[in-house]
Amino acid sequence: MPESISVAELNALLPTRTALLLDVRRAEAFAESPTIIPGALRRAPERVADWAAELPRQQPLVVYCVHGHEVSQGVAAQLAELGLPVRFLAGGIAQWQAEGGVSVSPADCQDPLATSIAPIRPTSGGAHGLRRRRCPART
Repeated sequence: MPESISVAELNALLPTRTALLLDVRRAEAFAESPTIIPGALRRAPERVADWAAELPRQQPLVVYCVHGHEVSQGVAAQLAELGLPVRFLAGGIAQWQAEGGVSVSPADCQDPLATSIAPIRPTSGGAHGLRRRRCPART
């Protein structure tokens, strides 16, 4: 079973931009509270097999759902089985918000595709990768 990450640990990690954050709440749960942690990408938990190949193989991943139970833990377990470095947010977005964490509406993002992964052009070294389109932080 993948390890959890606390809200405090995630708060310390986010400014470094070293981890890729994935919102894996079910559609119904997202519809009830349609906000994301800034910089998160929305992914359907029931379709891990469809989108897991898009993820960077070496970048740490953090997944979250509403409460950090079966949905995010299940997705984290599937990603770990694929060899990806993944943790789940203990307490989910509910704990994030309870501890004063910022969340934003995807509609508030500057880019309408702000919650997707987009390929980047090769760097001068010729490496390929993925980048996150970032939402501005809102309080």
